[in-house]
Amino acid sequence: MADGGYFNDVVLLWISRYDYNPGWQLLPHSHDEFYQLIYCISGEGCAHIGNWKGSFVPSSAMFIRPGEEHSIEEIGESGLKTLDIKFIINNPILADKLSIVPSFIPDCPDDIREKLELIRMEGEDQDYEYVQYGQLYLGQLLLDLLRMHLPVRKRESKNIGFYYRENLSDISVRVLAYIENNYTERIAADDISEALHYSYRYISRRTMEEIGRSPVELVDEYRCHMAKKYLVLSTLELKQISEAVGYPNVHHFSRTFRKIVGMPPARFRADSLQGIRKDLNFSEWFVNEDRTRRTQ
Repeated sequence: MADGGYFNDVVLLWISRYDYNPGWQLLPHSHDEFYQLIYCISGEGCAHIGNWKGSFVPSSAMFIRPGEEHSIEEIGESGLKTLDIKFIINNPILADKLSIVPSFIPDCPDDIREKLELIRMEGEDQDYEYVQYGQLYLGQLLLDLLRMHLPVRKRESKNIGFYYRENLSDISVRVLAYIENNYTERIAADDISEALHYSYRYISRRTMEEIGRSPVELVDEYRCHMAKKYLVLSTLELKQISEAVGYPNVHHFSRTFRKIVGMPPARFRADSLQGIRKDLNFSEWFVNEDRTRRTQ
């Protein structure tokens, strides 16, 4: 593996969630070294990019190329909530293809926000190979933007496994696949043993050696991993989320989530929604320059 990661066509630099209150603005500026995407979650403001100026409203985005001047001002009374990401594109062919993407995108599909949130979650968790996962999601996001502006869309997206390990045994791979396919149902040690046709003791010894978790522990980790997505990307109640990820009741879900994540699910959701202006760097050398200012 090269130092730049698995996906060297794009280099993820930084991501953050910004909430602009009325009276704040993003000052006019440009940057020559990297690309930037600013996505509007909610609220309203006036965006300026290149020769374009207009309303910045939910699900719209600015796709900012190196050297392109941009700003946000005239924040509405309800404020403006954004997701902001900065990155480099090393592949000139990909950069040329992305030339069809306009600087202002008025209506992004939900997948764009979802991938931005997934990248932010990778930066928060800093789990195994989080930089590579972040760059993978960014690459998918850029392809989604490209696909939006092509007349024909033929490729199908592929799910990415929760765990990635090199040289996993067939047994561990089958355990992870079984969990991903059945986590919404009741899963006990006997179920895993019956599905794989090995004793649970033997299966557990293999996953402990290779992943550091027993199969039952992996079930809870995967359920909490999926619950994080529901907590960040949906407005479902905790009871609904607990049922969606396979727990018999919300108390069991909350207790397990707190044990694995370190905080109750309600607090995780609140912290995520309030995770404002928290710089999450994916590159050690990149230093973000804050250009937001209060104007009133």
